[in-house]
Amino acid sequence: MNIVLFHQHFHKPEKGGALRSFYLATSLAQNGFSITVITSHNHKEIYTEFTDGYTVVYLPVPYKNEFSFLKRLIAYSLFCIQAIAYARKLPKADGHYVMSTPLTSGLIGLYFKVFRKTPYLFETGDLWPDAPIQLGFVKNPVLKWLLYRLESLIYAQASALVALSDSMLALLRNKAPGKTIYLLPNLTDLAVFKQAALPTPQRFSVQNPFTICYTGALGFANGLHYLIDVARLCSKENLPIQFVLAGEGAMLHTLQETIHKLHLHNVKLLPATNRAGVVEILKNAHAVYISYRQVPVLETGSPNKYPDALAAEKLIITNFNGWIAKEITANQCGFTYSVEKPESFLEKIKPYLNNTYLLQQAQYNAGIIAKRYSLETEGKRFTTFFSEFKN
Repeated sequence: MNIVLFHQHFHKPEKGGALRSFYLATSLAQNGFSITVITSHNHKEIYTEFTDGYTVVYLPVPYKNEFSFLKRLIAYSLFCIQAIAYARKLPKADGHYVMSTPLTSGLIGLYFKVFRKTPYLFETGDLWPDAPIQLGFVKNPVLKWLLYRLESLIYAQASALVALSDSMLALLRNKAPGKTIYLLPNLTDLAVFKQAALPTPQRFSVQNPFTICYTGALGFANGLHYLIDVARLCSKENLPIQFVLAGEGAMLHTLQETIHKLHLHNVKLLPATNRAGVVEILKNAHAVYISYRQVPVLETGSPNKYPDALAAEKLIITNFNGWIAKEITANQCGFTYSVEKPESFLEKIKPYLNNTYLLQQAQYNAGIIAKRYSLETEGKRFTTFFSEFKN
């Protein structure tokens, strides 16, 4: 079966960034599918490469997390236009797999459904337009109406939808009643993290601190000012905790200025890194911090750092409610706290500082549930979704 996968933000392990589309394309190729990935990059020319058993086409559409909402919309629109133009030159595919964010990528699926009768599966990486509306980026009522109409049309014309969490799936059922919806959270390569677990010391100290890491986008939606709040409290109480942030994004300079202004010596800010760098950071951490602004729709997301943290056997800390908070609480591998009461973070972290057995047990439990996100098993299940194209 010949499949074209469209994703504006495709990344390979050696380059860094979220690897979901890389994992999905690789899984399809390994299971006998003929795959072409159409994505974008920040260069001026089209670039094509053959990797891991499939072709990747990089279109020249600049994009950065630092872009304003308007510049992002322009980049999203340019990708749609160029992706359609390029894919029209390819032999007719058996089906398309279209990945958001953004919602506008669904226009690609719609175009080929109408003009080439090519079916498509649509993956809702984030719930648009709910996310930008709840974050305050879209305020114009006419634009809201247009985006919701586009969302309904994309869902209606798709052969099936793919959700990244149970809560996202529940919302999609309300938005697209009767539509087939598959559940596929972000995946992780368990083998990569096999040696990432760091032996827990008997006692933490300034020389040997309890390390909490965050790896990924430093964007507005990530709400990393909450981490600064708890880092400040930890510093005041002289707790042997250090925070390590590795990434880039729109809030990078603000974070740098805040850390400097508050003299937070317990916070280290590192550049964005690739998969090997993430593994190294996790290897030297005891816990992983997963952060979002307090916006309901963000609680439905499936950040790639979550299954990676589980695979690396780390204590999981979140500052939001939702399915991840429920899962780590139920499986005793982490905790969530209220950002409105950052002192609650101290109350919940101290038992792990004082009782290394409790920490080790939580880390062990994380490794157990990591198997739910195995690339090997879940990636193979993903290939069964394309039976929709045979109907």
